[in-house]
Amino acid sequence: ITLIFWIINRIGKHIIRNSFQHHDPIEKQSARSQTVYAVVKNIFKYSVLFFYVYTILSNLGVPVGTLLAGAGILSVAIGLGTQGIVSDVINGLTILIEGQLRVGDSVTIQSIDGTVVSIGLRTIELQALDGTLHY
Repeated sequence: ITLIFWIINRIGKHIIRNSFQHHDPIEKQSARSQTVYAVVKNIFKYSVLFFYVYTILSNLGVPVGTLLAGAGILSVAIGLGTQGIVSDVINGLTILIEGQLRVGDSVTIQSIDGTVVSIGLRTIELQALDGTLHY
């Protein structure tokens, strides 16, 4: 089972990498393309991991349906408590899609002047003029 999921993971990552490369290597693509590539790769990785754990637990005789129902209830409770994080992710997606910021832009965020080093779904990494990194 582990070998099958390892092969699925390798093939999936290869397909994702090839679909984002077009003609340029990932390292030479725009910051937005690199960020979307990282998000798609992580979604794939965690999906494969979820199905791997599900398969292993099923084969061990663990009642996975009951666990999933309990996890669903827990997820609703956690979801209600993490509305701020979800809002941050949506705002991060908006910044990425609209291209409001790009890696290398000089900006002032909360009175910190610096250069955008990386843009994620929840955070923007900013290198201040004195060299310190802010998240």
